[in-house]
Amino acid sequence: QEGNQWGSEHAPEIDPFIAGKITVLKGAEGVRYGSNSLGGVILVEPEPVFSDAGLKAELFTGYSSNGRGAYASGSIANRLIPKIGLSGRLQGTIKRSGNLNTPDYYLANTGTKEYDFSTTLQLDREHLKSEIFYSQFNSWIGIFRGAHIGNVTDLLKAINSEQPLIKADFTYDLERPAQHIEHELLKWKSEYKLAPGSKFNMLLSRQFNRRGEYDAHKPFNPDLNISGFPEIMLELTTWQADVNYEHKIGKYIKGQIGTQANTQKNTTDGTLVPNYQSNLLAVYLIEHWKKFPNFFEFEVGLRFDKRRLDADLKTGAQRRTFDNMSGTAGIIYLPGPHWEYRLNYSRVWRAPNVSELFSYGLHHGTATFEIGNPALKPEIANSLTFSGVGNYDEDFDINFTAYFNKIKDFIYQQPDSMPTLTIRGAFPTFEHTQTDALIYGFDLGFKKKLVSNLSLSLKTSVLRGYDQSRQEYLIYMPSDRISSSLQYNFEWPGVLQSSTISLIATHVFKQSRVGHLFDYLQAPAAYQVFGLEFNTKFKIGNQPIESGIVVSNLFNNAYREYLNRFRYFADETGRNVLIHFNLKF
Repeated sequence: QEGNQWGSEHAPEIDPFIAGKITVLKGAEGVRYGSNSLGGVILVEPEPVFSDAGLKAELFTGYSSNGRGAYASGSIANRLIPKIGLSGRLQGTIKRSGNLNTPDYYLANTGTKEYDFSTTLQLDREHLKSEIFYSQFNSWIGIFRGAHIGNVTDLLKAINSEQPLIKADFTYDLERPAQHIEHELLKWKSEYKLAPGSKFNMLLSRQFNRRGEYDAHKPFNPDLNISGFPEIMLELTTWQADVNYEHKIGKYIKGQIGTQANTQKNTTDGTLVPNYQSNLLAVYLIEHWKKFPNFFEFEVGLRFDKRRLDADLKTGAQRRTFDNMSGTAGIIYLPGPHWEYRLNYSRVWRAPNVSELFSYGLHHGTATFEIGNPALKPEIANSLTFSGVGNYDEDFDINFTAYFNKIKDFIYQQPDSMPTLTIRGAFPTFEHTQTDALIYGFDLGFKKKLVSNLSLSLKTSVLRGYDQSRQEYLIYMPSDRISSSLQYNFEWPGVLQSSTISLIATHVFKQSRVGHLFDYLQAPAAYQVFGLEFNTKFKIGNQPIESGIVVSNLFNNAYREYLNRFRYFADETGRNVLIHFNLKF
């Protein structure tokens, strides 16, 4: 997925209803997907296209109380020409929501609207599987009006105020400031089976990403509203090719070798980042040794990347070239059918992106003024990870991961003590810098059946980020947190099947390791939130329906999250009740 996604507020432009499978890859498998994968890779894969005779359809719909939002998503698939194995699918989603609210007030201009669609044609033969996929993602996102302040005095007053200076009621209207995001993807994916255990894969794609950013101030032409011309327009076009050969060597070794290439061109109408052209060429090799019933497996991955960035700056053209080798090696220990342990060492690197190098201007989505650093070097990380998974059917599950990362030239944003005053208002200022850092911690989760229908689960996450150069903790590291869930499974014969009800409690600790570091507002207090979930299956006539109710922030607690930049101005959202339905035809 390629887009203008730099920035802490930008999620990938992907319709979640298109995802049939989500996989987190760590270890040697992640080498295939790029040198930027310091923390692993998330694969989002659609459901396989329906290939049996007949028609298949699916409908998702739901309503959320906070923002009074509603969505509907549907898909229809069919075997178009059974004789040649040709199938097709159409899918689409629409969403709309209005101003969100905290426990005490509405957040001005926080509505959204979105519409997405995709289509797939798939040819499935004995040795060949080929797929053409096209999708569009389109969204309007209102940016919290209370974060765009006219002058420095009012900015400091807003940061130190318990409630936003700009009051609001509920509305579906979207006003300035806002973002309009479009993402278009066309890809051709094919695989050809050569022999048992070996196949040839090819992926060609074109992606186009457009992001328009609208200022809070009113246009000079009163006829221009939010649908007029944005103050910043970013358009990024990416062409990519990925050729991969999966192979088997002897009885015990399987792996893959491949190459990747992409070229990007960004055009900018406005400030923040410059026009640029980016090119990448990479080769990689992954091998995995497994001898059943040997307790041990071994894996290794190597990758070489060469990147070139040509930026068109106001001071003239500038070229930056980065190349380096990434590698990983791991041991997998399988002492029995219930346990799996992994020990992995990797050396990976990440080149600074264009925003980190050359940004200069207002970043509307975070309501901050950002300054890049052209002198940044690539990050180089030496990482050690140990993980384990235990599974005893429905009685007991446990998983844990401990990690230690030593990162040379770690890149992060440092807040400047002086806000920046622009013609568009006053904003907190952040500069990109780097240091040598240690980032380490662990994740732990387990689930235990207490009695026949009642189970308890627990998850905890602890992370530390330490600045070795300055001998102090790093700013903007996640707080420690712990979450527990009590789940009850039940059925009402003839009425409800496969039903569950869960009570969830989460405690997030105060980030206390930044006390002497400058920030515009001290780290917020610890907080607790509770949730309630009910999911079930039932029938109306012969039509099966999956349904559920999810209540987040059950007791409507007011709190602020440390990693949310809008905590300078407002609380997190209050109670939300989500009702959802899923019908399969």
